[in-house]
Amino acid sequence: EEVPVSAVSLWRGVLASEGEPRSIQEMLALFEKFLHAVDIAEGIEPAEEADPAVARVRHG
Repeated sequence: EEVPVSAVSLWRGVLASEGEPRSIQEMLALFEKFLHAVDIAEGIEPAEEADPAVARVRHG
């Protein structure tokens, strides 16, 4: 059973897997990963293509 995931927990999962950004370019890259995680959480994109850290956040 899938558990609903908040945007905050997805963002924290991305930060946990990638670390804090040190530049604008790194922040943009993290934001892209976050948007990708949101697509996966909403079922827009298959979880199999997800970053393993994102999959852990989604499935616990």
